[in-house]
Amino acid sequence: MSFQTVAQVGKSLSEYQLAILIRMSQSLYAVTNEGANFSAWYEYSNHVRLAIPLRRDSLNILYSKGLITSYEARIPTRNYYYIISERGLKVLDTLKDRDTLFRKYQI
Repeated sequence: MSFQTVAQVGKSLSEYQLAILIRMSQSLYAVTNEGANFSAWYEYSNHVRLAIPLRRDSLNILYSKGLITSYEARIPTRNYYYIISERGLKVLDTLKDRDTLFRKYQI
């Protein structure tokens, strides 16, 4: 795999993946569980779910690119929590249409 600059990574993401990063930059966690009933969702820090669909394949892409990172929740559960990484924040900073996207995906 060749090295990509932060700007190149940002350009390679879909609008849906950028929306995930934008929402996570607004203090939301991406949360997944395990097992036969696998699902993924957004969650506030007080563990309230947000009713916006979240796809596992997009989370996997963001994780593999280092744009989100796992987070050890203070309350032990069988759920896995993810937060936006410094690299993910840098990608958002390089977007040309950043303000438009932030308005569109604001929580």
